[in-house]
Amino acid sequence: MIREYLLGQLSDEEQERVEERLMTDQDFFEQAMMAETELIDDYLAGDLAEAESFENYFLSAPQQRQRLRAATIFQRYVSESASAEVPHVSEGIQTPTSWLRRLLAGIQIHNVPRKVEVD
Repeated sequence: MIREYLLGQLSDEEQERVEERLMTDQDFFEQAMMAETELIDDYLAGDLAEAESFENYFLSAPQQRQRLRAATIFQRYVSESASAEVPHVSEGIQTPTSWLRRLLAGIQIHNVPRKVEVD
């Protein structure tokens, strides 16, 4: 029902019920946020059967158009970063070219077991 709501495919009565629930049910609201993200991802991947409803209804709100722009930029960044090579530093630690690789490298460095001396 959330997907249909986001695409403007519900009756006025159903739409009103969904909107009331969005205001009072945190879990339902979070599900709606995830459904919005999935719609955007499917649209960008070209896998959205309801592309016309998405363009005409979902994207009629400025905040949704902004989310689509942000997702497009992020997708482009990830795709460009994934194709970049990771250069090696002389100490043998890789210098990541993407935020994800930097994050993972940071986690690995901070989780290296340290030698503990016992007196």
